[in-house]
Amino acid sequence: MKTTLNKDVIVISPSQKATVEKCDQSLYQRLDRNYNQFVDHKLVSCHEFEQDWTNWEIHPNGDEVIVLLGGKQPLY
Repeated sequence: MKTTLNKDVIVISPSQKATVEKCDQSLYQRLDRNYNQFVDHKLVSCHEFEQDWTNWEIHPNGDEVIVLLGGKQPLY
């Protein structure tokens, strides 16, 4: 199955199995339902933005790693 990370996401299970999920309106409901409320799973995704973010995203129950693939890093 061919996948692109700007249209799909990859779920990594606690056993390190990788599963491709379509990134659509029901993604987060499926993640909760099909992956034990997403406990001990990891999500790999890629997003493209046309403009700077006006605020920062917060994940109080997990960590997030951001990799800048192009553009310019802001000076915070």
